[in-house]
Amino acid sequence: MELLPPPPRPPPRWNTKKANWKLYQDELQKWYSNYEPVEDIDQLNQDLTDATQHAAEKAIPKTNPTNRHHKDYWLYNDEIREQNHRINTFRRHLRQYPSPEGVKLLRAAVQHARQITQKIREDKWVEWCATFNAHTSLSEL
Repeated sequence: MELLPPPPRPPPRWNTKKANWKLYQDELQKWYSNYEPVEDIDQLNQDLTDATQHAAEKAIPKTNPTNRHHKDYWLYNDEIREQNHRINTFRRHLRQYPSPEGVKLLRAAVQHARQITQKIREDKWVEWCATFNAHTSLSEL
């Protein structure tokens, strides 16, 4: 098994916090004042969608796409995601309701998550090492 490359970058999204809403409204108003309505509802829908898209592209900047993969993407899976979610839930609870029992629960959750992560890491490592044999070249190693 070869290490997979990181997933592709997600497409940029609209940054609505930096939008120029006045320009957006003006672009839509300009489109509407020159628009001749059509009878076909599908064409009307497409025209409105195109106008909205055009106005958004002029008035709303896009965010810089970020890589949303983990540094350990080769072993990261739903089980690790679930453990991280549990730890974060215990942290939030401890922050809202501090108590010695909460600290014990958080420590137990962290210890459990580390054990699971270590087991997954070992399994993935052994699985990767099993792909090598006497004919594996040094460049692949």
